[in-house]
Amino acid sequence: MAYRGLNVFISDIRNVQNDKVAERKRIDKEMANIRSKFTSGKVLDAYNRKKYVWKMIYMHMLGYEVDFGHMEMIKCLSASKYAEKHVGYVGISLLLKNTDDMMTLVINTIRQDLMSPHDSIQCLALAGTANIGGHQLTEAVAADVLRVLLAPGTRAIVRKKAALTLLRLYRIEQSILDMEESGRDITSLLETKNIGVVMCVASLLLNIVSNSTEYLEACVPHCIQVLTQLVVHKSCSPDYLYYNTASPVLQVKLLRILQYFPLPKDTTLLGRLNEVLERILSRTEVTKSVNKNNADHSILFEAINLIIHQEDRSDERLRQKSVQLLGKYISVREPNIRYLGLASMSKLAKFASETDLDEHKSKILFSLKDGDISIRKRALELVFAMCNANNAESIVEELLEHIVVAEFDIKEEMVLKIAILAERFAKRLEWYVDTILQVVRIAGQHVSEEIWHRVVQIMTNNEDIQLYATQKIFDAVEPAGAHETLVCLAAYVLGEFGYLLADREENPVPGLRQFEVLHAHFVSGLSALTQALMLSSYVKMVNLYDDVGPQIAPVFRSNGAHIDMEVQQRAIEYLALPRVNRAIMENVLESMPPFPDRGSKLEALLNAKNNSQQDRDASKLVNAGQCKQTAKSKDDDNISESDSNSDSEDSDSSSGGDEKVEGGGDDLLGLGISMTKPESSMSPHALVAQQGEDLLFGGPTGNADIGIPLTTKGNVLAWFRTCCVTTKSMLYEDNVLQIGLQQQYKGAMGRIMLFFINKGQQGCDHFSVMIESVDYLSWGRQGAPPTMPPGCAVPPGGQQKLPLQFMVMRPFVNPPNIRLSFVVGGVKHAFQLRLPIVATRFFEPVAVDANTFKQRWMKSPQERQVMQVFSAKGKITMEAIRAILVGGCHMSIVQGIDNDNSISCVGVFRTGAKTGAGSSVSVGCMVRLECNPQSAKYRVTVRALHPDVGTSVKNVICNQLEDRDLSDAPRNPSAYA
Repeated sequence: MAYRGLNVFISDIRNVQNDKVAERKRIDKEMANIRSKFTSGKVLDAYNRKKYVWKMIYMHMLGYEVDFGHMEMIKCLSASKYAEKHVGYVGISLLLKNTDDMMTLVINTIRQDLMSPHDSIQCLALAGTANIGGHQLTEAVAADVLRVLLAPGTRAIVRKKAALTLLRLYRIEQSILDMEESGRDITSLLETKNIGVVMCVASLLLNIVSNSTEYLEACVPHCIQVLTQLVVHKSCSPDYLYYNTASPVLQVKLLRILQYFPLPKDTTLLGRLNEVLERILSRTEVTKSVNKNNADHSILFEAINLIIHQEDRSDERLRQKSVQLLGKYISVREPNIRYLGLASMSKLAKFASETDLDEHKSKILFSLKDGDISIRKRALELVFAMCNANNAESIVEELLEHIVVAEFDIKEEMVLKIAILAERFAKRLEWYVDTILQVVRIAGQHVSEEIWHRVVQIMTNNEDIQLYATQKIFDAVEPAGAHETLVCLAAYVLGEFGYLLADREENPVPGLRQFEVLHAHFVSGLSALTQALMLSSYVKMVNLYDDVGPQIAPVFRSNGAHIDMEVQQRAIEYLALPRVNRAIMENVLESMPPFPDRGSKLEALLNAKNNSQQDRDASKLVNAGQCKQTAKSKDDDNISESDSNSDSEDSDSSSGGDEKVEGGGDDLLGLGISMTKPESSMSPHALVAQQGEDLLFGGPTGNADIGIPLTTKGNVLAWFRTCCVTTKSMLYEDNVLQIGLQQQYKGAMGRIMLFFINKGQQGCDHFSVMIESVDYLSWGRQGAPPTMPPGCAVPPGGQQKLPLQFMVMRPFVNPPNIRLSFVVGGVKHAFQLRLPIVATRFFEPVAVDANTFKQRWMKSPQERQVMQVFSAKGKITMEAIRAILVGGCHMSIVQGIDNDNSISCVGVFRTGAKTGAGSSVSVGCMVRLECNPQSAKYRVTVRALHPDVGTSVKNVICNQLEDRDLSDAPRNPSAYA
């Protein structure tokens, strides 16, 4: 039906589209006319109502705000004719928010339309549901959409829309699907003959299995059967043939679904799958058609990803063929194919033989000179992956040649990988030292402090290399203009091991000469940290050599008024140190002891960086654990003794698990928790939100409390809440076992020491502790939380310790679980608890004045707000509440904005991710807590840049205040520190 008035209106707008003033005037006139028609009291006929709603939609599409006429749209929606419903669904999709009060009317109409016998009406309802979204609509109609999808009489066109609509709703709220009930029915839709339906169902299943594969194992044979039809038999409707390739999009989705499952045990199914992969690898060729290349190679690289996912369990012939094929692709001229070839080969390098990769070594090294920086990065990644003990020296030599001409963007990563390879495959430590010094000379500004820290650790722990390394470092720093990184290394080494040069029989280097060479670099351009390190080296020289004191003392005096407080303090203290008792001075300045064997921080840095930059694929997902049992067992076998068998609390706090976190910029040699974070291209808005029900602090947790004595269950939640805001507390206790913990947090870094104490008279045998691996925490080099060693036992009255170190990578809501099992007197005990790792642990207070807080609060969108009203128990004590917010939640109270019964505070959630510019990704958060002493109620309102941060902070505050009498709670924030 033609709308003459609508056509005239659109024509008028187009005629004045270059004159914004005239356009605005015409829009205002039309809005006034429509508003008068809607409010005149006269009943509009269907024709005029549709015409006016279409005009409103058109004005909205032009960018003008339309804030009226919603009821007229709902009337159109409730009509019986298709044309009216059509305009109604378009209108509410564009002009109505899914949080408006009118959504109740819309939901009722949508549910009626979903049960309509007419396909066209059902399609409109499904499309409108997907476009509107929102939690309220999702919870109301999800069951109806699932019913339409699974109904045997549903036509293909409706079933396709139902599958995609259900996918949209599942992305909003995952709990809408009970896969135990509907998983098999959804999976069976892959048998449908209509390939369009199969493609839509595959999209739905792909999203579901990316979160959990439980109850969906039956989809594996269906996926293999469909792939066999498409790849082997090429049985496909002509509508879905793309350049003679049968539905490439569906093939990619099915191959990706299979990556979330282990290899099928059925030999027939496995044979079919291998046949499919063989056909894909054999028939894919580079053609002149760009479109065909894109389609075929998307299938090929997904098939190779499936082979990589199968690891050593895959067919050896397929692995060899994949390497040969990728070797051919990395030499083609097409940059996209070369990029994908290099990226896939770097993943496959873990399982391919050395001979297969060595054949393509020259092509890979040649790619390091490519004009495209992205290809050079993938080539560097592949070179690093294929390096082994036999070719390490030649590859490192090649990389040293490339680093001279490499761009700024890749130099830092190349330096880090050279340092790791030199240490990992060093047959002689002399070669390692020479390599690192060469790297420092070539690219000193790109050498991170963790690299020279690692050199110091290796020198300290290997006496046979100390003299050689000290001489080489002295020779390197002797010329003028040495880089600051080399000066730092020389300052530490000469202070610790310079006596080896002075005491040797041939060509000794006196202490005075060492001081002169080092002090020649003590210039104004050095950073304060380097100057402070050099002063520490000088004072050790004073203790070792009698003739350097007169030359060094003036240096201390001149820096006694240094602008930097650290340098000034060291200079004054070192100047006064010789006046103290000589024995005390020697005790203070004695040599550093050997470092604990805790692994290389460099590999932890690289792993954290790679994990933060990896694409989200099946092989990286934590919840696809059944697909990664082999890798998990390898991680468990590689846990170092320093992580699980530390002898003292001090050694635990300084070394346990340090190989899993990055070295520190503020802490020499990484002896404490640092603020160094892995790089990432993420921004606060790009951080992935954690979906699912909020199960924080109690509530239904399934079988989480199996095995916990009834007398203890009531206290578990109270203990957990206390652990969330204190540093030393008890997590669990019964008549057999007590679990205590100590916590330390700084920025995005966290460290927990768990103490398991046997209170009984019998030993706890087969003691097992499993920490849930969650994707928002990075556990460093090993990539998984530590566990107890096999066969661990806790004797009567004894204890075991488990150190944990981690870095938070993104906002989260639910803390990780810890599962314990042990045997006492032949009886097995097993239960599950929650670790008190909550978002407020990674908060830092921010000083904000009242005006700034008000402005930011008003500008913050309502969508970012979470609020909850809850009851208080006992007397409301504002001092105790402030202590919890400041000491327990690490927030900063905003002064001059609140009355006696309200508190405003601000904090910043720190993460280990970084933006493309290199700055740390942080999420700001504002909190308003209002108390009503008369009704004994609290209202907490949180506004944050990320919804998960707001939800987490709200949960922590509510659980600290709800049902808790604060009359005896600490009034000082330091009580929680």
